[in-house]
Amino acid sequence: MGLNIEISCNIPLASGLGSSAAFSSCLSALVLTLDGRIDASNFDNNLSLINSWAFWIEHMFHGKPSGMDNTCVVYGGLILYQSTRFEQIQTDFFENIEFLVINTGKPKQTLNAVNSVLELRNKFPDIIDGLFTTIDSITKEFVKGLGSEGTVS
Repeated sequence: MGLNIEISCNIPLASGLGSSAAFSSCLSALVLTLDGRIDASNFDNNLSLINSWAFWIEHMFHGKPSGMDNTCVVYGGLILYQSTRFEQIQTDFFENIEFLVINTGKPKQTLNAVNSVLELRNKFPDIIDGLFTTIDSITKEFVKGLGSEGTVS
């Protein structure tokens, strides 16, 4: 069986907006549907499978992705991530908030950014670990402020 797929996307590529995760997730759902492994009318019961395939494809783009981008694409909403654990936070906090995204037009590679942070962490472990601890504390306080228990995805 031959198959030609044409993809168009309004998400700027290599801009940190998850275009590869969007592609990986859609491709995973398509292949799993065409192969008969999932029913297109019932994606909600197959999100975990779609997400695991999308994560595998993301490895081809980024080497060692966190899985955050594909998890956000597949499950949607607010996702809390900490060391391979994902938690979907149920909240309507963002329903009426508008976001402005500005594209600088300067392509960035996620892998390069991750490697830069790893390099800094190797040079200055106490400082970088301190920053991560602070980010963790702020994030936990924010989630607590939302008043949601969250559900593990």
